[in-house]
Amino acid sequence: MEWYYTLALLIGALIFFMMLGLPVVFAFFTVNIIGAFIFMGGDKGVVQLVRNAVDSVQAFALLPIPLFIFMGEIMFHTGVAARAIDGAASVPMRPAAAPPASLRRVISVIVALPY
Repeated sequence: MEWYYTLALLIGALIFFMMLGLPVVFAFFTVNIIGAFIFMGGDKGVVQLVRNAVDSVQAFALLPIPLFIFMGEIMFHTGVAARAIDGAASVPMRPAAAPPASLRRVISVIVALPY
C-alpha cells in the first residue's frame, strides 16, 4: 500500500471519529490502535504499541513538566501565587549603576583585542 493511501486512511479515520463526537484524545488513541493492528502485524503490533507507551511513561526526563503544572495549580488555588506577585510588585526598582571607569577601560581593552 502506498504511503499516501495509508495517510488518507488514517486521517480519514481520525476525522470520522471526531465527527462522531469522540473526544480528540480517544479518536487519536483509536486510530493508533487500528494503525498498529493493520500495519504492524495484528496483535503483535498492538502489544508493541502498549510496550512503547509504557516505556515512554517511565522516562523520568519529562516528569518535571506535569509536576510543575501541578505546583502552579496548587499555588494558584491557595493564593500563594497572588501574594508572591504582590510582594514582588512592591519591591522598588532602581536602575543598575554603571561600572566604574577603570572597569570600563579593562572591558574595552579585552573586547578590542584581536583573536
